[in-house]
Amino acid sequence: MLSNNIAILRKLPKPVAKVLRDSLVYPRYWWHAQKCRQGYKQYGDQYKNSILFVVGIPKSGTTWLEKMLSSYPGYSELLIPEASLASPLQWDMPEDTFTRMRKMLVLSKMHLAGTPHNAKLLSDSDIPYAILYRDLRDVCISNYHYVRLAPWHYQYKEIIDKSLPDYVDQWIVNSLPGFCRWVDSWAEVRDPSRSIMVRYEDILSDPHDTLRRILETYELPATEERINDMVERNRFEHLSGGRAAGQEQNNSFFRKGKAGDWTNHFTSDQKEAFKEVGGDWLIRHGYESDKNW
Repeated sequence: MLSNNIAILRKLPKPVAKVLRDSLVYPRYWWHAQKCRQGYKQYGDQYKNSILFVVGIPKSGTTWLEKMLSSYPGYSELLIPEASLASPLQWDMPEDTFTRMRKMLVLSKMHLAGTPHNAKLLSDSDIPYAILYRDLRDVCISNYHYVRLAPWHYQYKEIIDKSLPDYVDQWIVNSLPGFCRWVDSWAEVRDPSRSIMVRYEDILSDPHDTLRRILETYELPATEERINDMVERNRFEHLSGGRAAGQEQNNSFFRKGKAGDWTNHFTSDQKEAFKEVGGDWLIRHGYESDKNW
């Protein structure tokens, strides 16, 4: 119910949208917390883990994964208010984050950084988690289109009147180094026994096997029939209202659903600039074999 207000917020001027959006943070939290408690009472004894944690960079498929995981009866989305109001890419979770979620079945998705504090909190609380990331060239393009639909976003004012080429130039200089560090930090601090690192592109190319590995990390029952159903129900065509993957609609949260869109937008100069900052990152994470792209 409260999530339907997002469409209304997008039609409002930024200052009004931000105030209204912030005012919904606490009511939304309490409403979702109640659903999580109800889910635990009804289904809590069916699962080994009552909290499923998803962390990822923006536009890396975290919402998509969250939707697939919600097919397990009883689990509901829950985001603590501080996470909604903070700058999550540079944020440490409060010490009591997971104690607040006792006797709940929770799906919690955040974009927070891989700091030693966050990794230790997850480990000490014995929370399984998936870390999602994506080709940062595509993140740049996707984020531009997303922010233009989000008047409450802190970048909205600077982007709404900016052309995509100008935004790419600025993003490579100002944002790319931080995103490279974000992925590398989680690779360094995560607990391999309770976490999995997942590329968005692998969910696209092989959703069944990738989802199976994620479900194994969460220790969720994963029959072939269930996985097939989760994948089919959450294909891009269904989430986008009937468009095929690659069919673009800029005013939709599910805009294109395709990897490699950056090749349609980056200029030669922008490619060279990206290589200087993020070329080694692309090689390190398997997106390129060298810098001759």
